Amino acid sequence: VLAGMRYETTDVESTSLVTPPSYLIWENNNDFSLYTDPSTSAQPLSVDADYDNLLPSLDFDIMLTDDVKARFSYSKTIARAGYGSLRVSPSGFGLTGSTINGARATASSSNPGLLPLESDNFDLSFEYYYDDSSYASFGFFEKRVANFIGTGQQDRTFFGIQDQTSGPRAIAAAQALRDRGFAVDDTSLFAMMVLLEQPEAFPNGADDYTGSAEQILQLGETPGWDLIPQQGDPELVFRTSYPQNNKEAKLYGAELAVQHFFGETGFGVQANYTIVRGDIGFDNTGNPNVSQFALTGLSDTANLVLLYENYGWTARFALNWRDEFLNRANYKGSNNPAYIEDYYQLDANVSYAVNDNLTVFVEGINITGENSREHGRTANQLWYLEDLGARYQLGARYSF
Repeated sequence: VLAGMRYETTDVESTSLVTPPSYLIWENNNDFSLYTDPSTSAQPLSVDADYDNLLPSLDFDIMLTDDVKARFSYSKTIARAGYGSLRVSPSGFGLTGSTINGARATASSSNPGLLPLESDNFDLSFEYYYDDSSYASFGFFEKRVANFIGTGQQDRTFFGIQDQTSGPRAIAAAQALRDRGFAVDDTSLFAMMVLLEQPEAFPNGADDYTGSAEQILQLGETPGWDLIPQQGDPELVFRTSYPQNNKEAKLYGAELAVQHFFGETGFGVQANYTIVRGDIGFDNTGNPNVSQFALTGLSDTANLVLLYENYGWTARFALNWRDEFLNRANYKGSNNPAYIEDYYQLDANVSYAVNDNLTVFVEGINITGENSREHGRTANQLWYLEDLGARYQLGARYSF
């Protein structure tokens, strides 16, 4: 029995230098941009976070007979989020219409307060050693993983950016349009707001509004008539997407492995097959307008290896197989999956120990030149075909 305990405390300080935008410019009906004053200097944004982890481990093995050993292990492990998810600066600001008409500003942000993935790992195996260097084993495993990173949303304001599309001027312009029998949409609202701000060009105010295509074009295209915030406009609220720990998953499976050497000939064979399952997969029939959380990279695998070790020679010929697996759950931001199809590969390695220090070798990878295919929700939805080709290497190793 081998048991242990590790305690870790982690302090996170995420700092970004950000040049904040000065204000929002409304350029036309649904055209917006953020203006940044060139004289504005970068400002540090900093967020601190901390967390603690207690990580126990236990390994136990026992000889059930002279030839059979049983093993059990438990451990708790963590995997921290990548730096890209921990940075503090917001990004991706966007607005495609006036908020008074129901449009919503959007933004994205990282999350320095993300906790690491926590995995409780269980392994149980039985090993039968029936000859020198020959054995068979069978094992079960399970991983219960918490704190997977999903996406959350919250309404936030940034840098004091104001919203002229729902302030007093927008309210007055919308009312002026209704009073004159015009529909209130982003095109008419922008045009009326611009018109009301140009009394020299439109001395009769709202009564000069006709809604004609020519007038709409004039109001939207005249230089200097863009709309910028004024005192009294509210702050612009961004529906902000950010990573958060809100997913859990369970992985489980089994592995069968055999190794056999044929007496003193130096010839041997290895074979193994691993089954992996998880409780969170991608639903190919799901709504493509909705993002899905799914575990990537899960697949069955198998390997068959022919071995030779004798007289300074070592040779290894391996046939490797991997079943189809989910490679990406949001291909090119389309909420579509990307599956790597099942794949075979033949590899070979031959080496010769010239003496105790020098070894020469030749190696071939993917000797038969198998290709890799990636598809979407069906096999007919081909994303790409990759011609991997065969790769060869000739070399020598010298140890001192």
